[in-house]
Amino acid sequence: MCIRDRQSTWGLSSCVESIMRGSHFLHQAFVAHSGLLFILYYQITQNALKKTNNIQMAYDLLGEIIKYNPYNIHILASICSEATSRKEFFNKIRTNLVDSNVFLRGLLLSYESFKRKRGIETSEFFLSEEIAENREELLPTLMLCVEESNLNQDNICCVNTALIILMFEDYYGRFESTLSAIVGRNGEVLTHFNKTLKRWNKFYLNKTKDCYGLQFSTAINFSFYLRMKRKLKEYALTVR
Repeated sequence: MCIRDRQSTWGLSSCVESIMRGSHFLHQAFVAHSGLLFILYYQITQNALKKTNNIQMAYDLLGEIIKYNPYNIHILASICSEATSRKEFFNKIRTNLVDSNVFLRGLLLSYESFKRKRGIETSEFFLSEEIAENREELLPTLMLCVEESNLNQDNICCVNTALIILMFEDYYGRFESTLSAIVGRNGEVLTHFNKTLKRWNKFYLNKTKDCYGLQFSTAINFSFYLRMKRKLKEYALTVR
């Protein structure tokens, strides 16, 4: 299929992304070696995609190709080092979190998973330094980028990614210090996010299939999302 046929390419990308979810390590490697990994990287970094749903699909598919796959992450890091700097690529991600957050989430989940496995070096993990240095900027951006009134299937991923980052902050004992720093700079962030989470809760309450889908794609039981929602609500009561 001609890659210039963008409407057909979007449909094909959507199918491949669905297949990639939870796929075998070797299936991911096969797709990466097909040239798709480089094409997606090129489309993102060279602004080849103009419509937001196409940009989001490119990031989502790239995330599924590299998630939990150190080999493919190494390939992406190699492509990045040859074509542009890591910081330039990260700035693309950072300035468009509505579209890129699922890819960012895939990197974060992979990094945390690799840290618990022997034989996988994580000291120079791709973009880990940039993510760590900017987490107090990334997190409030994700917490603010979705309004309670317009939460939908396309942007609810931002809320989920924010919750996952908060789960790891909590795991490493940084939950209160991170939120304190965020609230200190903008007191509306927590209020806004808790209002959004009320709508988020109603969304998943009526969509059991989506709950399982979120669990499957992140390997995090949905009860942990609910626990973090409750913890945020409790924390908000202490800062009034």
